[in-house]
Amino acid sequence: MSRVMKELCALLKIKQLRTSVYHPQTDGLVERFNKTLKSMLRKAVGEDGRNWDHLLPYLLFAVREVPQSSTGFSPFELLLSYRPRGLLDIAKEAWEEQPCQQRTLIEHVGAMRERMKAIYPMMREHMETTQRQQQASYNRSAQPREFKPGDKVLVLVPTVECKFLATWQGPYEVIERVGEVNYKGGAIQLPNTHGVQGTRARRGAGGSQPVPPSTADGSGT
Repeated sequence: MSRVMKELCALLKIKQLRTSVYHPQTDGLVERFNKTLKSMLRKAVGEDGRNWDHLLPYLLFAVREVPQSSTGFSPFELLLSYRPRGLLDIAKEAWEEQPCQQRTLIEHVGAMRERMKAIYPMMREHMETTQRQQQASYNRSAQPREFKPGDKVLVLVPTVECKFLATWQGPYEVIERVGEVNYKGGAIQLPNTHGVQGTRARRGAGGSQPVPPSTADGSGT
């Protein structure tokens, strides 16, 4: 890490963690959002996957205006204390000819603070309840994914052109376990060896195949 980045992290009290590549569990909050966004992009991009950057603003607005199950509020509302006005909201207001409420800046700030005071306790209570439910649901079926030397696996390999066109390739044979989630494997039809990350592998045999929509991030079983 550069000296500038170290000083910036110290100034902002950022504690950096080292993570394994393609191991999203280390940064769960960020990677879970990335998974949601990638799933939306995968459904919206063209055949070559090159127009994804033009779609980002619209997809991000769609994510931010929808209430989350964990908080009960949309990210937009939690940040700005009022609900976002999408195209349908604007069309509805124009159709019904709703009058625009005029307020001074002081009145607006005061109303915003009151809404924030009312929203945050509700959000915390809703979030704690949802987290307990999610934890109980996850623990019922959670099992570590482990492989043994000799196991045949398929490995998720992102393409150079576009990661949204990733494919499961193989079969590969597990040669050695070199860490808690890392393995060394070799292609059955090739003599060279490759590093294999546990969350990017699944049991199976056969040639290359398109990645299933629900497991495009390597979380398939």
